[in-house]
Amino acid sequence: MADYRTCNRRNENISIFHIAEGKIASYEAQQTDPALTRANLLVGQWTFHETIINSFTDIIKMTTIRDAKVTSGVYTGEYFVDGQNPSTQKPAIGAFHPDLNTYVILSGLTTDSFMDSYYFNINGTNVSNGCYYMYFPNTATLSPCYTLTGTKSTLVARAEALQEHNEALKMAEATGLQKALPVTPEEQAVIDNIQDMLSELK
Repeated sequence: MADYRTCNRRNENISIFHIAEGKIASYEAQQTDPALTRANLLVGQWTFHETIINSFTDIIKMTTIRDAKVTSGVYTGEYFVDGQNPSTQKPAIGAFHPDLNTYVILSGLTTDSFMDSYYFNINGTNVSNGCYYMYFPNTATLSPCYTLTGTKSTLVARAEALQEHNEALKMAEATGLQKALPVTPEEQAVIDNIQDMLSELK
């Protein structure tokens, strides 16, 4: 006999797990709030892959949708989602960017030499049309776009083992990646919306 369990209810979002024959299927009943639907797509463990000079794997866990929608700035009408890089223990924040029609995750501290920023679309549990940037908060400048791929999972991965050397190696490769002005309008848009997120990092 099928076993239906209501696992999570948040505002008007209901996650129902149907457990039958040893298989778990997830059904999402999303009602009247597309912004909440988009925020839910960010929740999970993201494994990102980007190549600068060396190839890197970053794991970001996005866990908590904020209770209230954003009321000002480029993310107005959307929900911020909070998370963390489990290897560095640094905070992450993400949201759907309505003007760019893409998802954004920013991780790091404003006191860091650089911060990780991920721009991507979501195709099922996969990253598509992804772009990784290093953002340099001391100069408010940006690296070039590096192709970003990845997947989302609800499982806990061995993030620490994968990322032990990432930060130091990225620091070494960051030399020369800060682009001299002028930047393109597209790059300026990225810089502007990163700055819009910085004050929201917890």
